[in-house]
Amino acid sequence: MAENEHSSNLVTPYTANRDMMDALRIEISSNTSKQQEGLKEAMQIITDKIVTDYGRFMPHTTLDLAKTIDERTLLINRDGFHPFYKNWPSSNESSFDAEGAMFHEGSISVVQDFVSQKENAFNITDEESKQRFIELSKGDEEEARIHLAEMNFGSHLAHETLHQLHAKGLPTYFVESANLYYQREIENELPMYTFLPGDSNILAANFYQEVIEKFGDEGHKVFFGTQEDNELAMRIKAYLFYYLWHAREQGLYLDNIFQDKPKNDI
Repeated sequence: MAENEHSSNLVTPYTANRDMMDALRIEISSNTSKQQEGLKEAMQIITDKIVTDYGRFMPHTTLDLAKTIDERTLLINRDGFHPFYKNWPSSNESSFDAEGAMFHEGSISVVQDFVSQKENAFNITDEESKQRFIELSKGDEEEARIHLAEMNFGSHLAHETLHQLHAKGLPTYFVESANLYYQREIENELPMYTFLPGDSNILAANFYQEVIEKFGDEGHKVFFGTQEDNELAMRIKAYLFYYLWHAREQGLYLDNIFQDKPKNDI
């Protein structure tokens, strides 16, 4: 989920067109045509919800971009995901976590497909959480895997969609904290696109909520890109930074909010 830097002086920012995405989909996507229709429907639900709630804080260029996010979202299997991430050229920041990424070069989102999410489902070190999912599934580990995969899949679709819509050039700590907050907000009405409650996620989302409670709509404007008062925007970012940094200094785990994930570690 952290913002990640890819450097290349040879790349000019652009938005991928339909022909390019169709070509990529043929080459690397694991989607069938039926699954692609399902993805399109899911992405439309997510995007419509975000734009309905926060579109008034987005510039016209972002609102136009929102209309084609589903076309620029690829589902890739587990084996193909990391090679794509490592090799896709980018001279700008991109959002990355282990199962989803958004590249500003091309405005392309890539998410591991459901089968891969199921394979990844129990790749967690917290045995207590794993057993809790199994218990919720009446002791059936296969059902627990499916349930967790559904949660992860929906969460990554929502998370990467939000990354498509926020302002560019924001610091990692601000983007990720805000993204988690908005993801939690849309989850109230779209529980299938769930906010996954890890301790650091909850903490970061809560701190950004404090920003919104203090600054109101001005916080939304900074995230989505219509706040033109640079001094106020700096105050808002500094306010969040202070609380997150203080919590980190107290020993609370927030490295996923502050640090980029090196390409050679994935």
